[in-house]
Amino acid sequence: GACFRFFCTLLSPPLGFCFLPLRPLCAISGKKEAARAQRAARGPRSKAGSAWGVLRQRSRSVLGAADAMGRERAVRKARYRQVLVKDPKDRTPEDVNMLVEWLRRVSAHGKFPKDVDFELLAKVMRLQIFSPEEFTMTQGEAGDAFYILIEGQVTVIQDDKVQATLASTPEKACLFGELALLNNEPRGATIKVTSDTAKALKL
Repeated sequence: GACFRFFCTLLSPPLGFCFLPLRPLCAISGKKEAARAQRAARGPRSKAGSAWGVLRQRSRSVLGAADAMGRERAVRKARYRQVLVKDPKDRTPEDVNMLVEWLRRVSAHGKFPKDVDFELLAKVMRLQIFSPEEFTMTQGEAGDAFYILIEGQVTVIQDDKVQATLASTPEKACLFGELALLNNEPRGATIKVTSDTAKALKL
């Protein structure tokens, strides 16, 4: 009996210390159980669902960037239109520089002469707007100007037969009517507007 009491006396202090941490451990365990129950109520989150969330976020970012680019393009187009409708003699040096930059960019898509003076063109060109079915030039007539088609679509007609179709945007312009000036000869073709409207720069 004495040995048993002595043994219990030796064990008592450690056992007291062992019981002290049990309360916080139980509280933590309770929180874990609550969190586990919430996750179970929401249901399992599949890898596909997670991937879809990432894809949706990326799509939103791409669409946002596309919207910003669209707005910037619309502002730039409106600015070009403002400058082009001005009388050439009223254009400021800033206007001319902006048009020169634009001409250099679109010249990569059109058949511009290599030695063309873009600054001179920017100072003298005028915007012309054509109606559907309108003829911008007629085969056989004298050539007094050439055109840069910046919006719309036209057909090239020779001897009453359609030879080609030209379509342009402000970023990809087409040139026509220049051969009569370069070669000092009559117009070699008739140009007819086939879109709802067509916009060209006359030089």
